[in-house]
Amino acid sequence: MQSQPVEQVGFLEEAPGKHSSMRLMCMISLFAAIGFGAVTVQRDLKGDGLFITYGFLIGAFAPKAVQKFAEAQFSAYGAPPPTVAVAPQPVAAYPTTMMVATPTSAPVAPPTPSAAVPNQDVLTRLQARGR
Repeated sequence: MQSQPVEQVGFLEEAPGKHSSMRLMCMISLFAAIGFGAVTVQRDLKGDGLFITYGFLIGAFAPKAVQKFAEAQFSAYGAPPPTVAVAPQPVAAYPTTMMVATPTSAPVAPPTPSAAVPNQDVLTRLQARGR
């Protein structure tokens, strides 16, 4: 009986040939935490240096833990994680012509002052007072 060869998975891969940007970002965050931790210890910075270091440590380990928790929750129900599928629209659903605005044959006259402002006499008195 021959066994199937097992494909090797790289360090920054989820599956063979499927690269994981989350693992890369967690690795960068871990290196940043180590760097900020070294600077904090070397220069004896206690306040902000520790907060930045803890922030990078949380960024290094929390995302992967949350991903594993979410995958475990979906697999407990016997269903794979939901995927969003977008149905392609038929080509006929998109307009094929461009609408162009054409000028009207007769220009539109501006409204008369009395029609534009209902209380024109009050407005003229207020303007006269302001001068």
